[in-house]
Amino acid sequence: MKKPTKTPKKKAGKKVPVKPARIVKKAAQKVKSVVARANDKTRRKEAGLNDARQMVQERRFEVRLLATQVTFAALSFKTEAFGKDGYVFEPQMSGLLVDSSAGGCSLVFMKANPLTAQIMREANCVVKIDQAPPRRANIRWVKSLDERLVNAGFAFP
Repeated sequence: MKKPTKTPKKKAGKKVPVKPARIVKKAAQKVKSVVARANDKTRRKEAGLNDARQMVQERRFEVRLLATQVTFAALSFKTEAFGKDGYVFEPQMSGLLVDSSAGGCSLVFMKANPLTAQIMREANCVVKIDQAPPRRANIRWVKSLDERLVNAGFAFP
């Protein structure tokens, strides 16, 4: 079955293939869905419904466990004695757990805490989530959620 062709008015003699109606319809549906998603995101943003889970949409290689209950994690920048005999974890600040996995976690901190200024990319620290033992961590990313909150991603080596 041959594709229908249409001859343009300006260039006589050259035939241009016309796209079948189903291809045009699918392309229009894709454009509509992209526009609908963008409008939905702007509506959520305007209504102030963005949370850390929506802000952090990166490719993941492990199963992420979203926090279903309010869970706090303690954080310490004192890493010198970690792993040695007699080490006692002394938390310097705490943050709200957004999600966690075997390879890392995401925490939200208040900017009002002066120690929040130490939360920078590639900083080393020790994190203790709930009743789990403390773990060495590296800060991989930091994002400002609004004028009061900071979200940070931690990787466990």
